[in-house]
Amino acid sequence: MTKLFLACLSTETNTFSPLPTARSGYEAYCLHYGTATQAPANLMTESLHLWRAEAEALGWDIVESLTAIAEPAGLTTATTYRSFKNTILADIDAAGGADVVLLSLHGAMVAEGCEDCEGDLTAAIRARCPDAKIGVSLDLHCHLTDRLITAADAVITFKEYPHDDAIPRAAELWDIIRRAHLGEAAPHMALFDCRMISLCLTKEGAMADFVARLLAEEQAEGILSISLGHGFPWGMWPMWVRGCL
Repeated sequence: MTKLFLACLSTETNTFSPLPTARSGYEAYCLHYGTATQAPANLMTESLHLWRAEAEALGWDIVESLTAIAEPAGLTTATTYRSFKNTILADIDAAGGADVVLLSLHGAMVAEGCEDCEGDLTAAIRARCPDAKIGVSLDLHCHLTDRLITAADAVITFKEYPHDDAIPRAAELWDIIRRAHLGEAAPHMALFDCRMISLCLTKEGAMADFVARLLAEEQAEGILSISLGHGFPWGMWPMWVRGCL
């Protein structure tokens, strides 16, 4: 039986803020240990609800791990990130690994001592599940990295800002990873750095046209998904943050 592993770790880090994000920041907004899909959905957990429903319909075995979400603030403390990361990894170990891993992450999370939490976490999961198909869903205000792209089989971002397409993007990632698991698709990702960062509303004007073009290009043969990571202007990585926990 196919085993699906689910987890969510999400915050949008303002690296210029002197106020750290401790465990209490996650407790104040959203912190669940394997029960997020039993609670009302929010922007970052809508994907978990959809993935669980789809997997249940196929009769897959589902292991739901940590969901931890905090409001935008300063760097997550090292102890908090280490605790969350270790909880997720311990759950994978306890489950004996997984065939499919789906992660709802933000893409702009920075912790003390770790500038790329999403890449760090996904790489650690890949080390434990070398043969799993790993899919990652991100907010479009993300910092895409080679480490994340290398560790995952498919990474997609929201296409709309304001964000109203979490469910369509979750369904898109589910389809890609399900097909990859069944051998019906072989995702290969490429990352291009546009060398720009901004806040771009997508509901009108040039950005609405751009999103429409992305969707149209996805219909071409051989293209599974196209994402534009807008970046997070208040999350520029400080030079003194190096390495990971």
